[in-house]
Amino acid sequence: MLAEIQYEQALHGIDPTLAAVKRKREEQLEKWGTQDHDPEMWYAILGEEFGEVGKEIAEGRIKPFDKAKYRKECLHTAAVALAMVQCVDDGIA
Repeated sequence: MLAEIQYEQALHGIDPTLAAVKRKREEQLEKWGTQDHDPEMWYAILGEEFGEVGKEIAEGRIKPFDKAKYRKECLHTAAVALAMVQCVDDGIA
């Protein structure tokens, strides 16, 4: 029963989460414009963002965990991954 409840919660959380990633991606476009990086550069950018997620996790071991900062970095990472896919789909990468 708990698994079914968790599944339903996860399912209902997809749309608002994707909307947050979309907003972050739009912010990136406003800030940086269209980006046409090659896969290696995208990998480096994604790695930097993923590193920021890790930094928030590590800092949470020595001081109170900041869920808002962690979420923000997760959204940045997801938005960069989205940009990578867009680049591939647009035939740029």
